[in-house]
Amino acid sequence: MVDRNRYVYMCSNAILLDKNLRRFKPDPHLILSIHLDGREPTHDRAVCRKGVYRTAVAAIKNAKAKGFQVMTNSTIFNGEDPGEFRQFFAECSALGIDGMMISPGYAYEKAPQKDIFLKTEETKKWFRETLGDWRRQGWDFNHSPFYLDFLEGKRDYECTPWGIPLRNVFGWQKPCYLLADGGYAKSYQELLDTTEWSRFGRASGNPKCAQCMTHVGYEPSAVEDSFSSFPKFFELLRDVANTARLARVAHARQAKSYETLVAEYQGGQVSTFNKTKIDEGSAANGNHRAGCVEC
Repeated sequence: MVDRNRYVYMCSNAILLDKNLRRFKPDPHLILSIHLDGREPTHDRAVCRKGVYRTAVAAIKNAKAKGFQVMTNSTIFNGEDPGEFRQFFAECSALGIDGMMISPGYAYEKAPQKDIFLKTEETKKWFRETLGDWRRQGWDFNHSPFYLDFLEGKRDYECTPWGIPLRNVFGWQKPCYLLADGGYAKSYQELLDTTEWSRFGRASGNPKCAQCMTHVGYEPSAVEDSFSSFPKFFELLRDVANTARLARVAHARQAKSYETLVAEYQGGQVSTFNKTKIDEGSAANGNHRAGCVEC
């Protein structure tokens, strides 16, 4: 696939990534998508195994050092602390990753715990608190800015379930990445032609779709919206350009903050070495000194 210049996102929990990294070669078309559901206590709790977070972070550092494209993939559940995730995004950025993907969890029908999933209004509230100033923070999300606006409740979309479909050894899953109510199609065209799309999406009244705001259904809607007209396209261009400008300002501010703190310490203006502040400044600067980023 890579040789055909197709982009491949290889998802991994990174537990065995270090051991198997030698089997791959860095390529702009190969992206290692590492599952991280928050900082160390939160992620280890989510995967029910202590130490996975540290293993994943070490693997990310090693992969980046060897020239691989690396992104993170995070699922948000009910009860997560917005403040913790703001710090998590800053720390992940400090690792030098190439983007972050984030989505609210989907309440699968067979999920043993239904109360861990956010409902629509809870999702909007959480993302407003967490991402309200993401552009000014310089956080690099691998999403359309329109989709992030949607998560914050600033835009409203209907689902595009055929936009990011799931294909596995059984075929093309019907109707979408998250639901398999209709079995499998032999081809993408068959998926399009034989699925009763009116039965799915929030407007359909289907209870399985009522609380869904995941990227697999709504990112395509956001992208389609951004190319739906010249005004929308230019709105997207202005947003991207402004986000890039704010990111440069944020990175320069963070770098200056770190260097100022170090200079003050070395000059004796800081009486006691505050390792936490040095680490935070280093993390914000993307600098791996002082053992600062076990993110």
